[in-house]
Amino acid sequence: SIPHALILTQDDQGRILSLNHHGIWMTGYAEHEVIGQRFTDLLPDSALLPDLRFRLEELPATGHHYNHQAELVRKDGDQVAMQWYHTVYDCPTDNARRVLTVGLDISDQKIAEDHLGWLSSHDPLTGLYNRRRFLEELDQTIATCERYNQSCAVMIIDLAQFKDINETSGHHVGDR
Repeated sequence: SIPHALILTQDDQGRILSLNHHGIWMTGYAEHEVIGQRFTDLLPDSALLPDLRFRLEELPATGHHYNHQAELVRKDGDQVAMQWYHTVYDCPTDNARRVLTVGLDISDQKIAEDHLGWLSSHDPLTGLYNRRRFLEELDQTIATCERYNQSCAVMIIDLAQFKDINETSGHHVGDR
């Protein structure tokens, strides 16, 4: 399916001039509450916000485009992961430079990325670290113990005939 896009226009000072219906729905604001507000007021405060403001302020003068990811803060306080695309255009009615901003909701993508990251270091059945992550943690623990002249121990639990259970009764029984 085609994703719905939040589309807004900004003046050369970063104030919102227009917002499409999907944008009104996404933000939770009425159109009159958004018009005249700065685009960056829709984003959460962060250490990166000053740099983002600077980049967006220089866009009309440079005529370039800029892409970034930042959360959209809805009127109810909820945050939505967004991919933002900003590009400059010349408005034909008053020959002023404007910024066209398109925002795409990437929440599902972020959830999938987080899940893939978790799967890369965990066993999905038990939720415990997998072998690779366990060995990384073990190496780090041993290095810490050596650095501080401490001792450590590893306990190995062997389930007798576990392989036989999987082979005779099936992996679903072994998993249980």
